[in-house]
Amino acid sequence: MTAYAFFDVDETLIHPKSMFDFLRFWYERRQQPDEYARQMYLIQQQVCSGADRAQVNRFYYRQFAGLPFVELMVAGLDWFNERLASGKLFKPGIVERLGQLRQQGIEPVLVSGSMLPVLMPIARKLGAQGVLCAEQESHAGLLTGELTASAIGSAKRERLQAFLAERGADARQCHAFGDHISDLPMLEAVAYPTAVDPCPELATIARQRGWPILITHTDT
Repeated sequence: MTAYAFFDVDETLIHPKSMFDFLRFWYERRQQPDEYARQMYLIQQQVCSGADRAQVNRFYYRQFAGLPFVELMVAGLDWFNERLASGKLFKPGIVERLGQLRQQGIEPVLVSGSMLPVLMPIARKLGAQGVLCAEQESHAGLLTGELTASAIGSAKRERLQAFLAERGADARQCHAFGDHISDLPMLEAVAYPTAVDPCPELATIARQRGWPILITHTDT
């Protein structure tokens, strides 16, 4: 029976928050820096009004309504190649851990509220066997701006459990890695959770439960 290691992406496997870093890249590419600033302002307004991460996530994707999905796929690959060339995309410590698990026959899976155009190049680079992420609705190849599935908070646990059920795999043989308190449901769903550069809330829980804490702050 195959075992899996589920990895949050933003600020766990990679340094930046991919959604927002891609957004800057996207509007710079379209020569619309003012629109980037406007969208970030609107997102901040959502946060200040009390919207949770899932609500902000859905708000974020509505700005792509009417665009061809393939255009985002091309832009996502270009974003990845540019960030990879900078040498500052991945956190070496956690990527090394992913590689060690692969050598043990434990397959990596990415779990993120980000989108497939951004995550697919990362998955290919790392040899990840699956990507559980925000799934964008489209009609005739054009995005509607809505999501058909999310992967934030409790949805991460639900997607992880569905993934294992489809493959007849056992969570008692699986690992998970995350940095934020919103990753807690995913971390609790497996036998071997690890907190990576955790936020204070997650760090407290990890220490209380005796979970490993992986610090990569010294990585360059």
